[in-house]
Amino acid sequence: MLYYLHGSSDTFLDSNGDKVPGSGLDTNIGIARYVYFFDVGDARADINVVQPFGGLSNRSIGGQRLASDDFSLGDTSIVATSWPINDPERNRYFAVATWLTRPTGHDDANVSGLGTNRWSVSVQPAYYFNLAPRWYLWIPEI
Repeated sequence: MLYYLHGSSDTFLDSNGDKVPGSGLDTNIGIARYVYFFDVGDARADINVVQPFGGLSNRSIGGQRLASDDFSLGDTSIVATSWPINDPERNRYFAVATWLTRPTGHDDANVSGLGTNRWSVSVQPAYYFNLAPRWYLWIPEI
């Protein structure tokens, strides 16, 4: 799968919450995501590899231009998901995803980029069920 997001901002708030005029940032971010689904006994599971990429440009604070990447790689995430409840007949699903993010992205203290220089782990449970025909409720990160 491929995702793309463009953003443009002309507002920067300082630590007091005040706007700093002459500030801006443009973002062009993509994500390449590989997903492989399989079964473990009666439970559905998947493995994902998530690779963000893109660039930060036109970065300025108070009229001062700041260095930013036109293109860089972000940190790679490996995601494992299992569905202890996988009931398509009643449209009920409960999944638990574990994200392991490795500091593989571009990280430079002098240039804004997409890398974080940090390892991270996140466990994300979610419940999805049918309220009525065509009405669903999804409760992420219970």
